[in-house]
Amino acid sequence: MNMPPILTKLCAASLFVGVLVSLDLIFSQSAYAGCGSYSASGWSVDTLTEETIETFDVGEITECGNVSGSFASFRQEDQSFGWSICYQNCVEGWQANVLYILVNDTREVGEVINLGDTASDGLCVQQSDSHIQYCWE
Repeated sequence: MNMPPILTKLCAASLFVGVLVSLDLIFSQSAYAGCGSYSASGWSVDTLTEETIETFDVGEITECGNVSGSFASFRQEDQSFGWSICYQNCVEGWQANVLYILVNDTREVGEVINLGDTASDGLCVQQSDSHIQYCWE
């Protein structure tokens, strides 16, 4: 069977693209979370009295995110607090699209309060059943 030259070129190009796509699928690696860390100061506030309860010297902020979820946390010695959300493929005990606030290994639903227009302006996290906010900037 004799094919016209244009069809021969089209078949060869299709075969080449198919091989490239197959190789990419075979040898590609899984997507990893995009993460970043930086130094920040932190503090806690009683929202009933609006008084600062505790200040934390410079600690480390870690922020990560990918298609499955994201989080940000402040850690300094034995203190840690932050937020986390799962979008898909959540592990047992986590609900999709629910914002969790973590304070020293205690995870509860809560909210994030931005201290400015951007995340770099700082933020506070507060668990729903608490009047204490934990903040960093």
